Amino acid sequence: MIADSVFPAQNDLMRLILLLANILCLVFSGSMTASCSGHVSGTPLEISGKTITVRKGGDFQAALEKAAPGDTIVLEAGATYSGSFKLPKKPGSEFITIRSSSADAELPAAGVRIDPAKYKDRLPKIISNVRGEPAILAENGAHHFRFVGIEFGPTIEGLYDIIKIGSGQEKNAEMLPHHIEFDRVWIHGSEMEGQRRGIAANGRHIRVVNSYISDIHRKGDEGQGIAAWATDGPIEIINNYI
Repeated sequence: MIADSVFPAQNDLMRLILLLANILCLVFSGSMTASCSGHVSGTPLEISGKTITVRKGGDFQAALEKAAPGDTIVLEAGATYSGSFKLPKKPGSEFITIRSSSADAELPAAGVRIDPAKYKDRLPKIISNVRGEPAILAENGAHHFRFVGIEFGPTIEGLYDIIKIGSGQEKNAEMLPHHIEFDRVWIHGSEMEGQRRGIAANGRHIRVVNSYISDIHRKGDEGQGIAAWATDGPIEIINNYI
C-alpha cells in the first residue's frame, strides 16, 4: 500500500477527478439515468420487468411507445411532464397503467374519490406545452390505457381539451379509441384563464371514476368537465367531483 504522503500531488489530482465526476453525475441525473459509479445511460427510462419508470425530466412519450400490454409506467410524484403526449395503438387487450410513484398507501384507496388538497403533492403532473394541443391525445384505435393518481393541468390559454379521446372525424367505430380509464386523477383548468374542456370522451368503453375535475369554465364560451358527441359509448362516470 502506498501512503497518501508519498505522492500527494497525484492523490490530490485523483480526488479532484472524483469530485468532478460526482458533480457531473448530479448535473446529468436531472435529464438522464445516471449513477455515481461513473456510468451515464443514454436513456431516461428505467426498465425493470414490466415496469417502466420515468424520472423527472424523462421522456414520457418514449415510455408510451416502449410499453407493452400489461406494463406499468411510473411517473415521479411531484414532477411535471410537459408536452402533448399521444397514446399509440398497440396489439393486445391488457391495460397499460400510467401511475404515480407514490405508494398505494399514500393515495386514496380504490373506490375513494381523490381530494387534491390532500394528495396533490403525491401526484405527477402532465401538462401541454403546445398551444391548442391537449396534454393527452388518444390516436385512432388506441386502447387499454389506465391512468391512476395523476394530475392533468390546463392547456395554454385554456384552449380546447386537456384530454382528447377521439377526433370526431373517424369514419367507422374501429377507428375510435377504446378502453381508456381515469381513476383517482385530478384534472383542472387555470384559476385565471379557466379551461374549455376537461375530457373530450369520443371513444368506446371510457371510464372516469373517483376523480376531481375543477376550474373548467370559459368567459363568453361554454365549457364541460366531460363531453362526448361522436361515440356510441359506453361511458362510465362514477363518483367524481365535476
